[in-house]
Amino acid sequence: MPKWLCDTCNFMVETQGTTPPPSEGLKPTPWDLPADWTCQICGSPREALSPVDPADYQKGGACNRWQ
Repeated sequence: MPKWLCDTCNFMVETQGTTPPPSEGLKPTPWDLPADWTCQICGSPREALSPVDPADYQKGGACNRWQ
């Protein structure tokens, strides 16, 4: 499952779908989250989420501060 990290508060979100490729130089967004989704911690929009590289996640480079 793709993991996304909120750029504002570092909250980690898991989504069900696959990570879409970036389009026209824009960073990818989690398409399977509703367009009006907001971070449950800081209220940032889904555009504030960045994909987490699975290799970084396994090395502990990305973490959820609430775990």
